[in-house]
Amino acid sequence: MYRKTMNMGYQRSLGGLALMLMLMLVNPGNIRAQDDGPKLTLSEAVSMALDKNPQIRKLEARLQGKSAEWKTGIGLSNPEISFAREGLSAISPEPYTEQRLAVQQEFDFPLTSFYRLKKVFHEKDAVARELEALRKEVSVGVKTRYTEILFCESIRELRAETYRLSKELDDAVKMRVESGVGFYMDQLSSEIRLVHAENQQYEANRSFHEARYRLFSFIGMNPDEQRYDIQFADTLFTHDELIEQEIALYTLEDQPLYKSAKALLAASDFAIKEAKSGFLPSVRLGYLAQDFGTGYHFRGFETGLTIPVWGMFNEKGRVEQAKSIYNERLWDQKSIELNIKEKIELAWHSYDNSQITIQLYQTQLKNKSEKLLALTQEAYRLGQIDLLKMIEAQQLYLSSQEKYLSALRDYYLRLIELEQYVNKELVY
Repeated sequence: MYRKTMNMGYQRSLGGLALMLMLMLVNPGNIRAQDDGPKLTLSEAVSMALDKNPQIRKLEARLQGKSAEWKTGIGLSNPEISFAREGLSAISPEPYTEQRLAVQQEFDFPLTSFYRLKKVFHEKDAVARELEALRKEVSVGVKTRYTEILFCESIRELRAETYRLSKELDDAVKMRVESGVGFYMDQLSSEIRLVHAENQQYEANRSFHEARYRLFSFIGMNPDEQRYDIQFADTLFTHDELIEQEIALYTLEDQPLYKSAKALLAASDFAIKEAKSGFLPSVRLGYLAQDFGTGYHFRGFETGLTIPVWGMFNEKGRVEQAKSIYNERLWDQKSIELNIKEKIELAWHSYDNSQITIQLYQTQLKNKSEKLLALTQEAYRLGQIDLLKMIEAQQLYLSSQEKYLSALRDYYLRLIELEQYVNKELVY
């Protein structure tokens, strides 16, 4: 259940989003006993997801490939070994005048290889940052779904409380009808409300189990591991020392996705330089062993340059393509920056509003709604108010509880979301 308490300043304990029910609306005898079964803690769920998530595994394989890509970018082609024999004649007694063995090696202009390697290293850094962002996203996804489970569990407790109050009301109405001071229409109304409260319990159970399987699916748990008796921790802890909006926004350029986009932009810049260096010649070197009929006693050396004569077509086209990719990634970076800023703003404002709602309930609504319910129950029993007033008081009481539960859930969901941006764990 949700217990929100202050401990040594800012550390807070959330009784598993079974939100304050122990403190405010359910006595201990009404709390459902936990079945014996394996417990899946929040940290275990996060670790399992990070280990099994297919997108993470896919990106790790991609990073492994990028880590080896530099070996293909040094600009060395395979050496060529050749044999030649010259001066062959059908009438001369000499079988040849010269034969030679040659080894030739061609390589790109060194500046071209330098730019290519710099591009590859920046692309590798971009993938590493993308992987870091994905890990954060998966962690947030697990914590969000885990929190939803605990919220659904608290709603189940609230629906049980709703049923109990409806049953007490139905019993009181029947007693008044039997004593001749009540109306049969009131009895029908209370019976309908009791059936409705029972249906709400079934709906709450369905929502709870759907939340469980959403978590199981997200973390990649095998079907045979998705046991019905799996239990969840009933307490979440937070480090929510006052998070200022400016501090959250200050971390924008430290976000992994932003750094990934920045690295890709730098890679595109080196891709342009690599394309422009295509106007420079590639180099060919050769070494020869020559035989003029007396053995391979002579040596030779040759060098050559490959001139990009058709550079205005080939190389210029590559430069234009590289520039278009650079411009595309430039706008991608801007889009990511705006998107992250929007998410930080929304998460922070929701976090701030939830704090205010929680404080208002704790300081004003909680005691007043409980007192109003107790007074109206007693007044109806004594015949001082009609059924409508009694129902209104119950609805106000239960509605305030549910709104408070939702505010606490939103509070923790926003804290979880802010974890991505303040670069530290806030919910654990």
